[in-house]
Amino acid sequence: MTEKGEKVLVFGAVVFLALALVTMFYARKSFENESPDEKDEADLAVESIQEEYFVAIEGKEADIMIPLPDSGADEPFRIEESLKDKTLEIFLQDAEEDYYYQHKVQGNERKISQVRYQQGNKESSLKFTLKDIYITDVQVKGETLYITFEEPARQWDRLVVLEGDCWEEAVTDQLEKQKIMGLVSGDVHTANELRTDFYLFMSVETAAEKEHITIYYNDDYFIPEFDSRNLAELLEAEFAERYGEQNVTVEKTEEGRLGEAMMPAVRIVCRMSAPDEGVPRDEAIESFNQENGMLIAEALIKRYQEMEEKQ
Repeated sequence: MTEKGEKVLVFGAVVFLALALVTMFYARKSFENESPDEKDEADLAVESIQEEYFVAIEGKEADIMIPLPDSGADEPFRIEESLKDKTLEIFLQDAEEDYYYQHKVQGNERKISQVRYQQGNKESSLKFTLKDIYITDVQVKGETLYITFEEPARQWDRLVVLEGDCWEEAVTDQLEKQKIMGLVSGDVHTANELRTDFYLFMSVETAAEKEHITIYYNDDYFIPEFDSRNLAELLEAEFAERYGEQNVTVEKTEEGRLGEAMMPAVRIVCRMSAPDEGVPRDEAIESFNQENGMLIAEALIKRYQEMEEKQ
């Protein structure tokens, strides 16, 4: 190649590199100009608080104060909370249209990231998305609902996540008597985030030929002294006294839910035989759930007592 040809080739390469750098520069600028808008839209979707029915307060009296409409109902409101979703929803009876636009909700923005108000014909709802996992204290004073949020670990030294729809209130009450907080609307991620002592998922299957309990565990995550297998064996002994050893099984599983747990964790599947003739199915299931839940509560209480004795 001649000297002139080499100069042309080098010049062409330099021009190509310059064009490439310019193209990358403007592409990046375009991305940077669009990304904040997209991020802002996403943040607004998650973090927005509708000021037309909400007033920010410092949370001295309570973290949420909600004026209650005069509905005349025996139970003018009900509350549903989800620790795993970090939400609290209050359902109100017979609220007049635009009631909360005239009687604003007051809330602590340090703990609340979003508020949504939905008006219905007979039932309206206020849904709060929270910035952290809290347990709630609810009080009614006069015509106002006061809700205070507390961090579970600040209030309780003993925390257990109980996932599933079959935990009866008597079970959490029994635990609470022993200064153990049973959190019933969390999941394994809630347990990890709160660093709870135990995680238990319980489900019930009906119409089995006979009653049987299967306890699943995954001990791949190393936990010294007392791991998921130990918890499964502790529960196995408790259930065996009630149902007989032949009707209780312990199995290791690779399911993700238990494998992600950073504390002793089990999944308990309770197979329930058909209820006796004349016994309503719902009542039989409730009784079955409560009996098994109380067995689990007693096993946990024993384990906590053992832990105290070792200290």
